[in-house]
Amino acid sequence: MACVASWSMCSPSRKRIGELLVEAGHIGEPGLKAAVVEQIKEVVFEIVRWQDGTFSFHLDKTPGPQEILIDIPLDHLMLEGVQRLDEERENRA
Repeated sequence: MACVASWSMCSPSRKRIGELLVEAGHIGEPGLKAAVVEQIKEVVFEIVRWQDGTFSFHLDKTPGPQEILIDIPLDHLMLEGVQRLDEERENRA
């Protein structure tokens, strides 16, 4: 598993770590997609915590062949992020 920590050195093809793990049989496609969904959720939840900054979406950008497409309503993610933030604040109080 040393290659997981430094995948760029282990993969001369520059494949993404998820693709390498699927090819090696360590995870299946459903497991990879679930992990990507969770990663995206955590990124959105982190954005909700920002006190300053900007972000943007590029609706005209076409995903590449290695991109994993997911169907998560952004408004639901943002609402869940705000709810998590409120819960964190209540727990600190």
